Amino acid sequence: MSVHKAVPDVFAKMHRRFLTPTVATVTFGVVSIVLYVIMNFISAGAVIVDSVSALGVMIAFYYGLTGFSCVWYYRRNLTTSVKNFFVQGVMR
Repeated sequence: MSVHKAVPDVFAKMHRRFLTPTVATVTFGVVSIVLYVIMNFISAGAVIVDSVSALGVMIAFYYGLTGFSCVWYYRRNLTTSVKNFFVQGVMR
């Protein structure tokens, strides 16, 4: 983003050995830690629990959507045999 002038030029400084944006990595790491400490203080220590719960809900929704899409994709083959019904419809 620094190359395109969206952030200051100092964020484009690269580490000689690791070839990573050193200033940007450290700066945004510190900003992330500060935001975490503030959010953890405000929510009385429930930030990690809430984050894991939200992530679990998103994963469950994704798996459910994947299951419905598999059944929809194989919908024409499901009734051709009992094997297809169980392998393509029930087990996926």
